[in-house]
Amino acid sequence: GKTTELVARIVSAVCAGRARLGEIAAITFTEKAAGELKMRLREKLEEALTGDKLRDALGDLERAHITTIHSLCAWILRERPIEAVVDPQFVVADEFQRQLLFEEAWEEWLEAELAANPPALRQALMFGVELDTLPELAALLVNHRDHLSSAKLAEPKPLDVDAVVRELSSATPALERCLQHFTSRNENSYVRARILLDALPSLRRATNERGIAVLRSLELTGPKSKAHFDDDEGFREMKDIVKKLGAILEGFSAVADHDFLVELVSWLRGFVGHFQKVKQDRALLDFDDLLAKTRDLLRNNAEVRRELQRRFKFVLIDE
Repeated sequence: GKTTELVARIVSAVCAGRARLGEIAAITFTEKAAGELKMRLREKLEEALTGDKLRDALGDLERAHITTIHSLCAWILRERPIEAVVDPQFVVADEFQRQLLFEEAWEEWLEAELAANPPALRQALMFGVELDTLPELAALLVNHRDHLSSAKLAEPKPLDVDAVVRELSSATPALERCLQHFTSRNENSYVRARILLDALPSLRRATNERGIAVLRSLELTGPKSKAHFDDDEGFREMKDIVKKLGAILEGFSAVADHDFLVELVSWLRGFVGHFQKVKQDRALLDFDDLLAKTRDLLRNNAEVRRELQRRFKFVLIDE
């Protein structure tokens, strides 16, 4: 298997004098796997070496970088905290600690945002979004913050509430006429059309935010059967009107949903920054921080790269 091959390569490098164990980094998936790898290495070294060479190799084994990628990153950051811009005494938060801190930071941030009442939050509430569903999206952004920082968000699309209200209002006489031909006022098509007609007067006076929320909630459905009408012409006219106005409402809702998502993500990016600051203030790094900060350090600092290249002759990954 892969682990057997990795052990063989390490032993070969040590026995041939191409590298000491301290000059080899072996990356495993878990700490348990790292411990097992060290045990297998010890066994193979005891089989292959004797005397001073064995004593030196076993001594190096205790200090060898046979560990997980996160532990290796933590070691590198502690070696160069100034260059990495991290607290030299930083603590690595496990998943449980991170989740508790996330929840604490979210409650703190949301309380301040509720007091500020930003547009994205107002829109979310008017769209019927439950506040307890927002942490899930916030967590998604936090988990992908590395990509988010360099991502270019989509631009909002123009929405003309007044123009849509005018189009709907222009069809009011025909729609009212069609409703008079319904024989059942419980029919879904009738109910939805009635809701639209009743909403139009208030829509003409509504704020833009309120208008968007109301228009987004409106929906028309065509009549299902001629049996619900007292004549065929009313049935056909109702189908035509619903098709036309329904397309207007669907198009508006699609743009409104797009704009809302853009604004919501932009707003929640503020929480991502808040969460990062909370961790920084407490000298905490999570597993993603370890990876991202080590990557940035190695990518941006040539001197650190050269030092690690001198220190490690081989990097082997058991994955």
